[in-house]
Amino acid sequence: MVPWLWVIHHSTVKQAYWFGLLFGAVLFFLTTYWVNGFLTQINPDAPFRNGLLSTGYWLYVAHIPALLAMCTRWLSLTRSINSCVSFPLLGTLLFFFAPTVFPIEFSSSQINFTIALQATNLTGSIGLHWLILLCNSLLYQWLISGNNRQRSTEYQGWLLMTCWFLYGYIQLNSSQSLDTRLRIGLVQPNYPPSIAVAKPEQGYSNEFSPELEISQLLARQGAEIIIWPELRHTGFYQLPEVKNSIQQFLENNDVALWIQDLKENDGKIYNVSLLLENSGIRSEYYKQLRIPFGETLPFSDVPMVGTFLINIFSGFHTPIATQPQHNAFWFKGISMQAFICYEVSNARFINAYLRKKQKRPALLIFQSNNSWFGNSIQPALHRATGILRSVEQGLPGIHVINNGPSTITSPHGKILFTSARDVRRGYLIDVAFTQQPSATFFSRYPHVFISFIMLMTLMYSMKYFRPAGYGSAPTPTDG
Repeated sequence: MVPWLWVIHHSTVKQAYWFGLLFGAVLFFLTTYWVNGFLTQINPDAPFRNGLLSTGYWLYVAHIPALLAMCTRWLSLTRSINSCVSFPLLGTLLFFFAPTVFPIEFSSSQINFTIALQATNLTGSIGLHWLILLCNSLLYQWLISGNNRQRSTEYQGWLLMTCWFLYGYIQLNSSQSLDTRLRIGLVQPNYPPSIAVAKPEQGYSNEFSPELEISQLLARQGAEIIIWPELRHTGFYQLPEVKNSIQQFLENNDVALWIQDLKENDGKIYNVSLLLENSGIRSEYYKQLRIPFGETLPFSDVPMVGTFLINIFSGFHTPIATQPQHNAFWFKGISMQAFICYEVSNARFINAYLRKKQKRPALLIFQSNNSWFGNSIQPALHRATGILRSVEQGLPGIHVINNGPSTITSPHGKILFTSARDVRRGYLIDVAFTQQPSATFFSRYPHVFISFIMLMTLMYSMKYFRPAGYGSAPTPTDG
């Protein structure tokens, strides 16, 4: 973002807005181009409408950096506020509070920079987002020439970055108590996307599916628990032959099976993650956080607005109902918790849900189906968000994805295992962890960091926006 900052500081406020809009449009087109592919997969007969909706979304989210650029330039012109202060503070608040379908945080770009991830167990991933903005503004200030730099502010910024990475170093070198081990089987069926219930492939049937065949192989190799990804329609609830074949598999093998299926009840459809043993259903989790416009329609109850939205999104809107519940998943005395697909991307939701549970889980299970996005970057981005959730909570994360890459992550964000993409395969992995994990600072106090950012913004506002009669305003440096 250093070249972008240079453009901002060499333009007027109005120009900064337009440059910010251009920057945002290019940024989000390059990183979320798969939005159009997703709409096309669901509704291939409406390419113009799909393109229009995609463009509208990119222009909408592009206004976040546009507002950031405009405010940063205006503050530097009229209030002489150093961009090392305004850029990270405003950029964090805008990206955190702006309503978007897919949460936007630059922190997902850093999953291979493990030492930088560690302090997110204090701040949440938004803290790393703030650090990236701070780093870019510090680099810009360091590269520019001139004598009007506020070096004390820059030194404070570099000190904060040093503390962040020092904490990361200490965390990575701290000892971990691993008292439990499980042999976990991951199933990656690699099904193509389909809204309708697909017919069984040649050589398979409802009773004998590819995922069940892979599970049989994993069970023979000693898997204790086998996890399927989100498959949209497994057939466990709707088809007696599927339920019977799965039950027979569990009776013949000393293994538990964690699957996902759509459940219909009283005319409503639920997206459910369920843990099965030979005695039947052990636990169920109903998906709580649904995709706006895909699984739920915001403002659908508002007269005229709801009808308008239904007409626009009817081609790819599948209403998914939900119900509040906090059921516990237990296996061999080990507490676990599942989340389904879109929920993985929202740190606030996952943290709020886990805080309401009486027992803190020892493992996080994420079940996803990213086949809707084709051969794009989206599955890798989705995997990145799962890794961030593991570090925030200080818990191992097992992310099983229909088309890959399925991933197992340590509480420090180290990738212990990752699968190939777009292959049908099963994987057997020994996972070591502790049954009594400690809560992280972020899991206990998730609002502390963003409250601190808001407080700092308020303090600078009071300092630089004092009413007349309470001291003279700073003299503008340019413009």
